[in-house]
Amino acid sequence: MATTKRTEKQLKKDLQLEEGSVYVSSWGRVYSSPTVTADLISEVESNVYLAGALDKQQRTVFKDRKDFAVHIIDADTDEPDQDASKDIMRMVKKPDVRLWMKMQAAWRESATWGPALFNPVWGYDGAEYVLKSLRLLPSATFRRAGSGTSRIQNPILPGICLNADNEIEFWQLQSDLAVKQLQNVVMMTDPVRSGLGGRPLIQPVVPIISMLDFSWVGLMQQNNLLGAGGLFVIEVTNPKGDDVNYAQNIVNNIGRGVAFQTRQNMKIVNLGITSTNVAIDTINLLDRLITNYFSPASSISKDGTLIGGSAGPEYDLYMSYILGQQAWVEDAFEQLLQPYLDENGYTNHSIQIDIPAPQVDKSEFWLKLVDEGHKTQSISLNERRAILTWAGAELEELDDEGVQKLQDEYSKSTPATAGFGLQQAKVMTEIAKIDPGDPYAFISKGSQRKFYQATLGIQDGEA
Repeated sequence: MATTKRTEKQLKKDLQLEEGSVYVSSWGRVYSSPTVTADLISEVESNVYLAGALDKQQRTVFKDRKDFAVHIIDADTDEPDQDASKDIMRMVKKPDVRLWMKMQAAWRESATWGPALFNPVWGYDGAEYVLKSLRLLPSATFRRAGSGTSRIQNPILPGICLNADNEIEFWQLQSDLAVKQLQNVVMMTDPVRSGLGGRPLIQPVVPIISMLDFSWVGLMQQNNLLGAGGLFVIEVTNPKGDDVNYAQNIVNNIGRGVAFQTRQNMKIVNLGITSTNVAIDTINLLDRLITNYFSPASSISKDGTLIGGSAGPEYDLYMSYILGQQAWVEDAFEQLLQPYLDENGYTNHSIQIDIPAPQVDKSEFWLKLVDEGHKTQSISLNERRAILTWAGAELEELDDEGVQKLQDEYSKSTPATAGFGLQQAKVMTEIAKIDPGDPYAFISKGSQRKFYQATLGIQDGEA
């Protein structure tokens, strides 16, 4: 094949040399808001901010195990059937059922993923139809679609879907990575978060968690860079080959105990920035956003009048939120246990699950109320005793004789004219300071003693 000799001018034209300086900076990371997916939820659910907020809510909603109860209510009397209630309580406490813990797991799964999925195993124990096992199916295992005919899929867990006949299907990812359709599945969701499989409680804060992670990485990089002498860029003159990548590798790893040597065409340019609070201020702001999102009373202004300014509205909102969370869990598990009634002949009965509500100590409030009622004379003695009973004291209502006896007991040490009597006692105290040898001293010590006794209502020998 013939070749043509090229002139020097043509060679220079064809050979495009890299010229000029390139600056490789240490702030090359750019944040972009992520799409909420199953993989992202798996990544953020162990985040310290999110896990802490969910743990606190869970321990508040499910606070008192010892008062947890499952009742079978007789519709004729609207009262619990004691024997039947004992039987079902014995069933739900079995090791393979453990309803108290499964309700907590249902709330947590719903908060994190949207649905809570269980595999209930029913069977006969003698003549009684019982729940033998209640298996939690981790929501994360439904992250893969399994049916090509599904019409609607859960946006985060596509293994939960509607088929062409509008029937819900459940496709679970197995340990061998195969996707298998399950038949005996019960799905629970918070009804206020609608959609096929519901929506996670945490969904609005997942991007905030990503921002927090981004900010913490930025803060750590800033600490490393400041420890290395401040923020800087690397000037690369006439870069060739992997010069730019090499410089980028230096700025990404500076301060991490990794030694690098700059090349001859590289120069460190220090920007003179030695400190910044942007990252930590951003972290504090995002932390407050998460706290406010999970706080039932965050809409109350502590200083002003957004809804109210006192602990009363805050307590009401707090209890409304907690009772609302408990209500949907109770309702879901009452439906789960319905086969127990159907198969055991309880035709005129219903199941009632009671998750204990948090109790707030109001003793200080009652004591203040008693004190104010006494000062304003707006609450009677027996009413004040009743209030103290609500606060925890064991006091009975007094009849007229008991009231008189109590008043006599107090009047003995603090007479009705105590205000005037104490003023007299103060005057006598000043008189007592007078030197008895003073010709102007006009009251003897014996007279002083008798006056004190009369004023305070005590006899000789009493304290």
